[in-house]
Amino acid sequence: MEELARQRGVPLTTLTQQLVAEFSNAFSQELNRPIEFYGKAVDESGLPLKGATATIRCLIFPEKQFTTNVSTDGNGLFAIQNIAGQALVASVRKEDYEEVPGTNEHHFVYYGVPNGFRPDRNSPIVFTLRKKAPDQKRE
Repeated sequence: MEELARQRGVPLTTLTQQLVAEFSNAFSQELNRPIEFYGKAVDESGLPLKGATATIRCLIFPEKQFTTNVSTDGNGLFAIQNIAGQALVASVRKEDYEEVPGTNEHHFVYYGVPNGFRPDRNSPIVFTLRKKAPDQKRE
């Protein structure tokens, strides 16, 4: 290391800091992959839910988080693109609807596994909500 520092004409501590920064940057790029996600909100009958809110939480190395809300279109569809991160958590909500257990929050890992999550625009992840009973609705 001392020889490399001499060759670069910098103190050893500076070289060490530079190498750590380069390694951290390369590691960060490896963990933070491009994220695309396609989802669809439906009711318990499978009909699309227009105007539902999808909350997308992206985990970004190191220890950062990006959260955004996206509205569903007339076909119940929503998408997110052009974000880099390592994992994503998505959930959907809509006024006067409740979650169907096990169908409304999904976790996806985009890094580190050979067969990690692969988004497919033609096969969006489905989120199911159930219409609340009249006595459960907010006033």
